Amino acid sequence: VSTQSTGLSNVTELYSFICAIEVGDGEEILLEMRNEIELLLLEVYRYLLNNIKDQANKMAVAAILEYESSQKPKKNKNNNSANWNVVVKKNSFSIEKMLDFFTEKIIMMGLYYVKRLIMCNLTDDLLHNIGSTCLNTLLLRKDLCNWKKIMQIRDNIVKIEEWSTDYGFVESVMYLQPLIQATVLLTLPKNSSENLDLILDTCFCLNPSQIHKLLSMYKCDDFEGKVSGELLDVICDKTQPNEQLMVPTVELEFLLPEPEIEGEVDIIHHLGPDLPFMSNILNALQN
Repeated sequence: VSTQSTGLSNVTELYSFICAIEVGDGEEILLEMRNEIELLLLEVYRYLLNNIKDQANKMAVAAILEYESSQKPKKNKNNNSANWNVVVKKNSFSIEKMLDFFTEKIIMMGLYYVKRLIMCNLTDDLLHNIGSTCLNTLLLRKDLCNWKKIMQIRDNIVKIEEWSTDYGFVESVMYLQPLIQATVLLTLPKNSSENLDLILDTCFCLNPSQIHKLLSMYKCDDFEGKVSGELLDVICDKTQPNEQLMVPTVELEFLLPEPEIEGEVDIIHHLGPDLPFMSNILNALQN
C-alpha cells in the first residue's frame, strides 16, 4: 500500500502541474498528455482500491455479521465470587480488527500525501463494497435473522459509523444504508399487514423482494409476535418481475482531484511549438 500511495500522490501532483500549464501552440499534445495522466491516475487508484478491498472482504462478513461479544459471570478462583467479564466469541476477525485495518491504511495514505478527495473516494467505495457484501450474505443466511444477531450486527455497524465520524468520512456512511435498513426492518412491528406502510417508509433502500426474503427467514423470539403471513403476501404482490434480490458490488465513479497549483505555468511560450520534452513524457506515459 505504501508503494501504491506514493505512486498515487506523485501522479496526482503531475496531474495538477499539467492542468496548470498555459495552453498555447502545444495544445494538442498537452491535452493528450492530460488524458494519459488521468488514465494513469485512475489505474493507480484502482490498483490501491482493489488491494484494500480484497483484504477488507476477507474480514467483512466475520467482523460485521458474525462477530459478537457478550457478558457472563465468571467465578473468581480466590473467593468464588462472580465477576462480569467480556467474553468474545472465537472468530478470526473482530469489528475492532477491521477498523484498525482501515485506520492503518488511511494514516499511511496521509503520510504519503494522498489527496483528501481521493481518500474520501476510496472510503466511499470501501463501505459500499462491504455493505453490499454483508447485505447479500444476510439475504442468504437464516441463522443471522434473529433478534440477538441483529442487535449485535447493528452494534458493529454503529462502531463503523463512529469510526467514520472520527476520521471525517461521515458522508461515506450513506453507502451502508441498505445494510442498516435491513437490520432495522427486522426490529419493526411485523405481525400485521397494517405494518406495511411503516416498513416501506423506513426501509426505502430495500426493494420488496429483499424485504420479503428477510421477513420470511426471520426467526421470532419469545417476546415477539410471529411475522404475519398476510403481510408477506402483500409484500410479495409488490415485487416486480425483474427485481434483483442481490445487490451488485460495483465500483463507484472516481472523482478527479482539483489541481492545486495556483495560476498558469507558461512553459509553452518558452519552449516553442515542438516541445520535444513533452513528447518524451507522453511517450513514456503511453508505454
